Amino acid sequence: MRRLLPVLFALFMVVAGPAPDLADDLGVQARRQLDLARSDLDKGHPERALSAAQSALRLDPQLYEAMVVKALAYEVMGDTDLAKALLVAYMELTSGIRPVPEATAALERLTTKRDLRRSAKADKKQARSQKQDAKAETKAGEKLARAETKAGKKLARAEAKADKKRRKAELKALKARQKEELEAARRRK
Repeated sequence: MRRLLPVLFALFMVVAGPAPDLADDLGVQARRQLDLARSDLDKGHPERALSAAQSALRLDPQLYEAMVVKALAYEVMGDTDLAKALLVAYMELTSGIRPVPEATAALERLTTKRDLRRSAKADKKQARSQKQDAKAETKAGEKLARAETKAGKKLARAEAKADKKRRKAELKALKARQKEELEAARRRK
């Protein structure tokens, strides 16, 4: 047992000794991946930037700046909801620390974009509703015009019929007067 103890101690030192160097090495690699992600994002390659930022987070899960780069990559790729979620998570994780300025700016920008999208959707919905109302109003107006035209035609027919009856009655009365005058003229002779 006494012989085994130094061997175990030496083995422990060998295993435990390089651990800080290994952690430092992983931190350096994570920083390199983060720098690569920023470079790829600046060059307009959001997919590569996303991959590099994910590698940086795998190497050092506490390298929260990589979350910001991922969010920016997602924003460029058009997935604004995921970008905003990452930035909100970043802000929560770094609440006691001064956040990266671009994270705050990006979060404000995404929030504004979302508000603008909601506003645009509401405007579009209102315009659609107004268009439908105008269309319904036009249809109602056309229906009313048709009804008025129909009523006007009926009225015109009724007036023509009444006028025809009146003329017929006048003609009948005229014929009756002429007949009476003719009979009166015959009686006088």
